[in-house]
Amino acid sequence: GCWSDQTPARTLTNMTYQGGSNTIDSCAATCASGNNTIAGLANGDQCFCGSTLGYMATQVIDSSCASPCTGNGSEICGGALRLSFFANGRPIIAAAPSTPEVVNKDFYFVNCYTEATTGRTLGAASTSGLSLTLEYCASSCSAYQYFGVEYGDECYCGNSLAGGSVVAPASDCNMLSAGNRAEFCGAGYRLTVYQNTSWVAPTGTPPASAGTPMLAGPSCPGSNATTILSGGKSFMVECGISTQ
Repeated sequence: GCWSDQTPARTLTNMTYQGGSNTIDSCAATCASGNNTIAGLANGDQCFCGSTLGYMATQVIDSSCASPCTGNGSEICGGALRLSFFANGRPIIAAAPSTPEVVNKDFYFVNCYTEATTGRTLGAASTSGLSLTLEYCASSCSAYQYFGVEYGDECYCGNSLAGGSVVAPASDCNMLSAGNRAEFCGAGYRLTVYQNTSWVAPTGTPPASAGTPMLAGPSCPGSNATTILSGGKSFMVECGISTQ
């Protein structure tokens, strides 16, 4: 049949080949040789293989698959964002992914955030890779208050969110984890952010603050004979003597 192919969750993620000799038989044989149960053809020249369809996959009317196969013009090989499927049995559609409330016991979901105006929202440490999961990122950031995952395969750590990073619609964080397609892991310029509720600031490290910075106290002799306010009271600075 003819099936949809949508983003961010592609119906089949493994494009085995693309070329001018694509046919139904060649794609099916290629997929079978890799122990796949599904062969999908798209745009006339593309062959996709797999054993499970993406969670957004939907069967559509056959006429929307209308691209002739590049290796045999009498055959149909899908279309634009459409796949002609050939499967060993009824295709299995993956369950919809989710954003877990808790990861590795201590990290709790906060929200979907934009990237910072300048630099990274979480810039203390980072890692990335095609096996990235929420759990792996949480372990990598265990010494920090926050972790955030972005673009499916990027992990960032930090103890505060940088300026300019704001809450985004939850639906913006819609890319699947590179290492676990049952989880969402941010998106382009969007981070799925978690907070470690058990985190304690290291001894001697002042807590991060987004408030107004503290001003420097008076010094001598530059502040001699000036008046300062503290606790609602006025004080005259006399170097060596302080009188109310």
